[in-house]
Amino acid sequence: METLRSSLKDAEDKAYNEGLRRRRVLWRSKSQNLPPTEVPVANTPVVVSFTVLIDDSTVDPIDPSDVL
Repeated sequence: METLRSSLKDAEDKAYNEGLRRRRVLWRSKSQNLPPTEVPVANTPVVVSFTVLIDDSTVDPIDPSDVL
């Protein structure tokens, strides 16, 4: 049973490391002819939210005759 656990752990570690390797972004500056630079990409998702507030008192009502 211990052998199964250790081989499972080895497989998880290998998959994790392979995932990290694939998430790296290779960047190369062609104009400066620099070697590729590895930039690690974060695993955490970024959540962006915003609220738009509109003051109805400043908005002119739409005249139906202006609509095409």
